[in-house]
Amino acid sequence: MAIRIQRDHALAPLTTLEVGGSADVYVRAETEGQVVEAIWYAQRAGLALTVLGGGSNTLIADAGVRGVVLQPAVMGRRVRAEGDAAVVEVGAGVPWDELVAWSVSAGLCGLEALSGIPGWVGAAPMQNIGAYGQEVADVVEAVRVVRRDRGDATWLAADQLDFSYRMSAFKGRWRDRFVITAVRFRLRRGAPDP
Repeated sequence: MAIRIQRDHALAPLTTLEVGGSADVYVRAETEGQVVEAIWYAQRAGLALTVLGGGSNTLIADAGVRGVVLQPAVMGRRVRAEGDAAVVEVGAGVPWDELVAWSVSAGLCGLEALSGIPGWVGAAPMQNIGAYGQEVADVVEAVRVVRRDRGDATWLAADQLDFSYRMSAFKGRWRDRFVITAVRFRLRRGAPDP
């Protein structure tokens, strides 16, 4: 499905703070293909590209955002059993707390201490979210990304992501280089650690 270009689109309702102006152009991409199309659209039009996830802890200026605001709202979840573990691939647009609640109800461990953190799955590896001794870096196996300069998609393994306290390569050396479309987690079956 082709992307839907929305001009002068209000951004305040897309953030938890609910303040700020509009985007010159807004695209909500619900598939990886739409993410690629939005990137190419911005490049062809000579417009800056800003990525907006779930809008938690995001403050939009009253003047709004110039260029294209891309919201990668890719949904979906796939699970593959591997012995005592489950490999779970989740779209970047899935609300984080929904993933945590699902994993707990499915008897999968590794995310349970991260409940209540706002935002979407795509932001979790970027920020290396954590709480109560758990970090998302402990369970991320790979991150699916689209390169902003070329539009091609690939998986990046966790050992490439330079995870440290509330930090990753996405905030450091790769800032503004990729758009995250999915995250693959390796979770274990059983009871959470005490």
